[in-house]
Amino acid sequence: MPSRSLVLIPVATALALALAPAPRALQEDVDAPLRQKYLALTRGWAQQAVLTAAERQAMERGRPRERLMTDGLDDPLAREILSRGEPSFDALAAAYPGKVLDRTLLGSYSDPRAAAVAPSEEFVIWWNGAISANLIKGPSRTSPRIQALGNNTNILFRVGPDADMFGRMGDRYSRIGYEDGYLPIVQATYDRDGIRYRETAFADRHTPAGPGGDTAYVRFEFTNVSTAIRTAELHADVILLDGSPATASGGRVLDASGALLMTVSDAGASFDAAAQRLTDRVPPAPGAGASVGGTVPYVPVRGGRAARPRRTTRRRR
Repeated sequence: MPSRSLVLIPVATALALALAPAPRALQEDVDAPLRQKYLALTRGWAQQAVLTAAERQAMERGRPRERLMTDGLDDPLAREILSRGEPSFDALAAAYPGKVLDRTLLGSYSDPRAAAVAPSEEFVIWWNGAISANLIKGPSRTSPRIQALGNNTNILFRVGPDADMFGRMGDRYSRIGYEDGYLPIVQATYDRDGIRYRETAFADRHTPAGPGGDTAYVRFEFTNVSTAIRTAELHADVILLDGSPATASGGRVLDASGALLMTVSDAGASFDAAAQRLTDRVPPAPGAGASVGGTVPYVPVRGGRAARPRRTTRRRR
């Protein structure tokens, strides 16, 4: 069970850019435009979101609290929460409403006293279930200070025949949540064309730690909630911030150097090289379902042999 916490979920927006290893060339020659490219990518996802009226109102109520998250040397928002007693998730949620498009972090525990043998940074899980990893660091034109610029590995999930972004329509989306309300396992459900898509994600680390650091494990369950046979379609857009192309074969997605970016349980999943999109199609009968799993190493692994989760089918009871 991964033990790095989601205790500070409402303030994850401020924490999401933590330094992480990047390809050598990127560390030596990085620039502010790379950060702008990352911000444009992730903001573009948010701009596509269609919120419900209640969600829009909640976000407006939360805007005045955003300044408290960044102003003040003594973290006034944290002091306000601590003044109410034990800092639970409910206390955090009450202090900062409107967490509709928030993101969170997933990772395993790293002993700060131990020598670093693998990357210890965390995955970003976005409000739409997208996963980002392998954060690039380096100076910018305006500052020689090493800083976070953006995650090089980004996996965006889409569903249905028209490749609708997972979670785009607020009235059909649960928003990301946590197993039993607090366990570091992210879950979200989205309904599209009679199919209910359910994402579950968590992170863990093999012992001994490998060169890729933590691994994100992702499962999508498809349930046909209609009265007719329908085809569930799951698409995974592979977006590399450095602009390099990925390739895929036999359920393995590789970067241009041949390092492992991602695995999927269905070795027969198709890959559109032009769109950089991996697609899996499953036709569950009414009331039946299936699932597809995958893994994403935090840092691409050369010669990676990560085991692929099995694809399963559920029969109607």
